[in-house]
Amino acid sequence: MSGPTAWWPTPHDPAQWFSSDELRYSERYNRPVRRVALVRALCQVALLGVGQWLLLERSGSGVDIATPWLVCFGLAVTVIVVAWWVPTVMADSWFEYRHEPRIGHRPLPVGRFVSGLGAALFGAMLGVAGLAALFHLGVRLFGDLWWVGGVLAVVLGSVGLGLAGPRLSRLATSFEPIDDHSFDQLAGDLEVSFVRMDDDANPGPNAMAMGWRRVTVAMTSDLLEADEELQRHVVAHELSHVRHRDAHMAMAFTALVEALALILVARLVTTDRVRAWLDQLEPELSIDDPRLLPFIAAGLVVGVAGVRPLLAWLSRAHERRADLEAHRTAGPTPEWALRQLHVTNRGDLAPPRWVRIFLSHPAPAERLELASRVQRA
Repeated sequence: MSGPTAWWPTPHDPAQWFSSDELRYSERYNRPVRRVALVRALCQVALLGVGQWLLLERSGSGVDIATPWLVCFGLAVTVIVVAWWVPTVMADSWFEYRHEPRIGHRPLPVGRFVSGLGAALFGAMLGVAGLAALFHLGVRLFGDLWWVGGVLAVVLGSVGLGLAGPRLSRLATSFEPIDDHSFDQLAGDLEVSFVRMDDDANPGPNAMAMGWRRVTVAMTSDLLEADEELQRHVVAHELSHVRHRDAHMAMAFTALVEALALILVARLVTTDRVRAWLDQLEPELSIDDPRLLPFIAAGLVVGVAGVRPLLAWLSRAHERRADLEAHRTAGPTPEWALRQLHVTNRGDLAPPRWVRIFLSHPAPAERLELASRVQRA
């Protein structure tokens, strides 16, 4: 029988690895989170639709002296940011100050919560404004082939946001250097520094790799206080992502998917039914009118959501590969430690099948089964 592979799931049974009480607790914790995530996405699309209607219905006829281009552009960017921001704030507030206390966990301090939302809002404003500006530049340069410019804007924008992401995360999280250099042998020839993450914003035994040239692996205090074998496994897992440039691959693949979604939006805009609907709101509306940006943004959201399972499949493959390499380079990790890792991190221990296709990580039981097979081989 062949060993486990990174590209396809390993057959698993959650009941084999977790008790019935743990499974019930996980479902009680994660089911409301899944519902709120779905409601948030629907609200974001709905707000984009309402904002689009208000822009076309209330801003006057055409981009003229009464409504100069820059004003329309600013209003459209504001609509997009607000459509993302309001449902996000409501969902995150519910999670931190309603769901977490109800389940018995300590919520994030208000100061840390507000600073994190502020950093996210700042990033959203820069990202949306930059993408919109690049999009309109492409429209002006390519004319009827406006979607070519839009594709370039999406690709460049995705790369820019990917590069800026680690820097923005530093605005919302504090780090302290770690003097312990016991992880250096796992890093090998990689230029890596190790730091401790802020405990309030990142509970549980976790770690994450940040940066592009010089990489920083940030760990929580819970991980640094955990079993040594578990520490080595988690760090080796993150270093595998660094060696294989998984973040680069995910960024490029996401940009490609978003570009394809934009092409689909372009085809949708040119259909007779959509053009007739737009003409009812604003006759002879051209694609370079900035007031049309919320409609294009909504199309991108829906288009990317439609192919998100493909992005999630690639992410799960990267996670499986990182797990396999961690087991082989960091040495065997006790199964009880890996099991406790998933329980402590409040992972969805038995996600439904329809949920699994959208997850960026394999199900906990699958990861435990994969570890068991590797250690038996």
